[in-house]
Amino acid sequence: MANPFLVLGGVAVGVITAGIGVLQVPGWIDSANDSAVTNDLSQVALSEEAAVTVVGSYVSEDDLLSGEANGEKTGVKFQPSSGVVTEIALNTTEDAWAAIGVSKSGHVFVRTSDATTTYKSTEKVADGATISADDFASLPAGVTVGGTKAAPTISLAG
Repeated sequence: MANPFLVLGGVAVGVITAGIGVLQVPGWIDSANDSAVTNDLSQVALSEEAAVTVVGSYVSEDDLLSGEANGEKTGVKFQPSSGVVTEIALNTTEDAWAAIGVSKSGHVFVRTSDATTTYKSTEKVADGATISADDFASLPAGVTVGGTKAAPTISLAG
């Protein structure tokens, strides 16, 4: 027969391990949701570069979603991840873009055509709260953010 102290020790270790695992799950879920947004912003960057090669300028979000701009196929369609809200803005000359994405976790992410850097909000944005530049440690020059988690906005000077 097995030593009862070994059995009791095994049960205790199992319960503790399960408890730690349950506590970690919310962090894993937030991390997965944040990864979906950064992936979408990378897909925006790739789609915009494909479009500029074909069309000669960056294109709107509607054009990225349809895969067509000015009657020409861009060669790539952007399909956002489930639960990810994105918005893309072009400057007036359509030679630069900025995109904002909101994760289910509440973090907000920004990326521009100027760099591969993705800017993440320092805190989670609450439902109904307004997104602002104060939510970020820094943002690229000329980028203005706003809106809410459900409907973020972004604009790009120039």
